[in-house]
Amino acid sequence: MLPLILAAAAMTLPNVEGRVDNQPDSPPKIETPEEQFKAAQQKALLGDVEAQSKLSSMYQQGFGTRQNMEEACKWAKQAAQAEVPEALFNAAGCLLRDAKETSPNKALELLNKAADKGHIGAMRRLGRLYRSGDKGTPKDMGRAADYLTRAADMDDADATAELASLYLDKSSPLYDVHKGAELMEKSAGMGSIFGSAMLGKMYWLGTGVEKDPDLAQTWLKAAADSGYAGAMEDLGVIGLKLSITDTQMDLARAAEAYQWMLRAQKAGHTFSTIGKKSFEVLEKLLPEDERTRVKHELDAKPQFHRL
Repeated sequence: MLPLILAAAAMTLPNVEGRVDNQPDSPPKIETPEEQFKAAQQKALLGDVEAQSKLSSMYQQGFGTRQNMEEACKWAKQAAQAEVPEALFNAAGCLLRDAKETSPNKALELLNKAADKGHIGAMRRLGRLYRSGDKGTPKDMGRAADYLTRAADMDDADATAELASLYLDKSSPLYDVHKGAELMEKSAGMGSIFGSAMLGKMYWLGTGVEKDPDLAQTWLKAAADSGYAGAMEDLGVIGLKLSITDTQMDLARAAEAYQWMLRAQKAGHTFSTIGKKSFEVLEKLLPEDERTRVKHELDAKPQFHRL
């Protein structure tokens, strides 16, 4: 009987940390952004390079503190000396934004170091720079494709979409519409908003895929519902075209197209030439009471920020 009593008592004895065995742990304390910022700042001042890199990102994003690009760049450059990948990436961004920097070489060097350490954002940025020739970077489509491919191979949806757009660019020596379409479908399936918008346009135009107005609108709506204003404009243009037949106008479809155009406008989007003309046509075709109804309905919906 005594062993049983001792065993039962042992089950409720405090462990070495003062916690009673078999009792649930208390829920972990969730730090506020301000507390996270203060903790990172204290560690950074003590020389913790990972904290310095984190602090740089916090200043850049305004996380737990006011946005301060000067402080962000100061801490990024300090942590970059220890070749922390995120700090290398942020420090390169600071150099590329600096109007006093006349050469991109130092920024490219930092981005290359970050990319070699597996930083996907650096791979994407290098791909964009070599494709566009921005900031004095020499244009090199081959190198652009190499960097974007490296990021895409790490299952980065946005890099996959950008790589697809490179293959879909008729001015590119890498032009391959079928490979571009395959990659764009992959990026959209991975959740890229840009990929979804581009795939929608491709299904509408029949670029590398068979024309399919329904699929076009499905993918464009996925991008538009994520706040992509360009997709909203495309839905308005497509909706207008589908609303008009040789004999009549589908009022409900035209009203929906008008609402998409208004949503794009409210998101701060500037219409393309065809978008502007489509909007003007919709304003003329739709009766005033219908336009008013659409506007009131839109005012009751949450607003989107421009992407």
